[in-house]
Amino acid sequence: MGMPVLYIIVHFTLANFILVNVACGRACYNLDNSISFDCVHPSQIMATIDTSVIESYRRLMGDETDPFIVKLIGTFLVNSLRLVGDIEEAAQLGDISKVVQAAHTLKSSSAIVGANQLMALSLNLEQSGREGRTEGMQDTVAQLTVEYGHVRQALEDLQRTMS
Repeated sequence: MGMPVLYIIVHFTLANFILVNVACGRACYNLDNSISFDCVHPSQIMATIDTSVIESYRRLMGDETDPFIVKLIGTFLVNSLRLVGDIEEAAQLGDISKVVQAAHTLKSSSAIVGANQLMALSLNLEQSGREGRTEGMQDTVAQLTVEYGHVRQALEDLQRTMS
């Protein structure tokens, strides 16, 4: 793993909380000795989001990064929800051109926030649709929907830690 990933791990574990497992679920002991039950472990973010993308914004923008990333994530969450819904509906109706269009937009948006697996699934749908291959499309849409849920949760958690 490269330096940006290590930075995120160190930042989240040392600057914000120490994660512990408790019998009833996850809890975070914050540096101010308070306990949070709605927290994110860095490994959850890294499994779904390529944090080097976020770190590239940090290197470029410095102190202005967090507000920018929070706004970027917020915009992604609003737009991606509509796009995933469009993909699901269009695939169910057999409207391949709409699948292609929504998948193309989701692919680009996913890349911007570092959601590489979501980007790859979107690219797969886009290419399949452009080539007229509909076999397996429903399975890919199902995979995309599951991955989107993971991405959404990871980004909401990341956004919360930066707000």
